[in-house]
Amino acid sequence: MMIYLNKDHNIKDKYEDSDWIKTPLVIFLNNTYDLLVKKEVMKEYGFEEIEKEVKKICNLGEMIARENIEKGHSMGIEQGQKLERITLIKNMTESLQCSMQRAMGVLKLTADEIKDVEEYFKS
Repeated sequence: MMIYLNKDHNIKDKYEDSDWIKTPLVIFLNNTYDLLVKKEVMKEYGFEEIEKEVKKICNLGEMIARENIEKGHSMGIEQGQKLERITLIKNMTESLQCSMQRAMGVLKLTADEIKDVEEYFKS
């Protein structure tokens, strides 16, 4: 059986076949519904209430979302810092008429940062 987790699924909509299992699974695995909604659906469909497990799944979904937001934030900061270094080096080479190597030395870039800058200017 394959289940597509439709975030727009309305709990009142019933599946023509196998609703007894599909609706609870879709609601249980969907991270757009909170714990209270999931508990109500489980009761409605006659599943034993397993609050700890439902809570774990809810918390897992929230944790994954939080981790992805933090990862995206970190990646954005890193990209911003790379662009700032490149802009600084470009400005220094044009305004002060110094070499790219000299500008990177003045900024005390790490080996990885130097590699990124050199790759940018090669392209």
